[in-house]
Amino acid sequence: MNPEKRYQVFMSSTFRDLIEERQAALQAVLELDHMPAGMELFPATDDSTWQLIKDVIDASDYYVVIVGGRYGSLDATGLGYTEREYDYAVSCGKPVIPLLHQNPDEIPRGKTEENGAGWDKLKAFRQKVEDAHTCSYWASKQELKAQLIVGLTKTTKRNPATGWIRADQVPSDATVTDLLFLQRRVSELETELQRAGTTRPPGAEHLQQGNETFAVRFSFEATDLRRGQRAKYDGVHGATWNDIFGGVAPVLLREVSEDRLKAELKSHLDSLNRRDLYS
Repeated sequence: MNPEKRYQVFMSSTFRDLIEERQAALQAVLELDHMPAGMELFPATDDSTWQLIKDVIDASDYYVVIVGGRYGSLDATGLGYTEREYDYAVSCGKPVIPLLHQNPDEIPRGKTEENGAGWDKLKAFRQKVEDAHTCSYWASKQELKAQLIVGLTKTTKRNPATGWIRADQVPSDATVTDLLFLQRRVSELETELQRAGTTRPPGAEHLQQGNETFAVRFSFEATDLRRGQRAKYDGVHGATWNDIFGGVAPVLLREVSEDRLKAELKSHLDSLNRRDLYS
C-alpha cells in the first residue's frame, strides 16, 4: 500500500479585510487533510522576511491566491505583497488556485480600497490573474470554502506534486533495496523474453529449419491406364521446414489434440506432394 500523501498549500491574500474568508479557506485545506501555510502575519518589510516567505512558497506544493476588495500594502517598488507572492509562485511553476471575489463593487466599504490608485492596482492584478488562469469566483466565505475544496481536489489529481508522508510510512533501506533488486530483475527478464522471441532457443543450433529440406516418404495407389489395374507407387518429397510449418501453424494458434495435429500435418503434406506431382 502506498503511503498517503499530504500537500502543503500556501495561502496568499490581504489579511484584515479577509479574516473570516481566510479562516474558511484554512478549514477547507485542513478538511482535505493537507497543510495550510501563509505569511500574512509577517509582511515582507525587509529582505530577510521576504526570503522567509520565498522559502515557505518553495516548500509548498500548491499556491492559493484569494483576491477580495483590497490590493493591500505596497513594497518599496510600489508592488503589493500579495501580488509579489503570486509572481514568485508563478515563476517557480507552482500550480495556482485563484479565488476571486465575484462582485468586488458590492463589497462593504470598510473592506475595499479607499483611493483610486489602490483600486486601479487591484483591477490590474485581478486582470493579470484572470488572463493567466481559469479562475473560481465567490461571494461569501461559504462559497469560497466550497470553491477551494473543488479546485484543490482537481488540481492535486491533475498536477500531483511531491507532497509529504509520515516518517513511519517511509520505506526502510531494506525495502528500497528489495524494490531496486526486483526492478532490475524484471528488466532482465523482459530483456530475456524479448531475446527469446527473436533468437533460436539454446541447443537448436544443429536442428534443421527455414529453407532446409526434410525428406517426406509417401506412397499411394492409382490405376495404371496401360495395364488397366491398380498399382502402388512410392516416392520421396523434399519439403522445406517453412512449407511444413506454414501448413500447421494456423491450428497451433489454439490448443489442439495430438491426433488433430497429425491429421492436419498429413493433409498438408498430401497437398504438397500432389502439387509437385502434377506441376
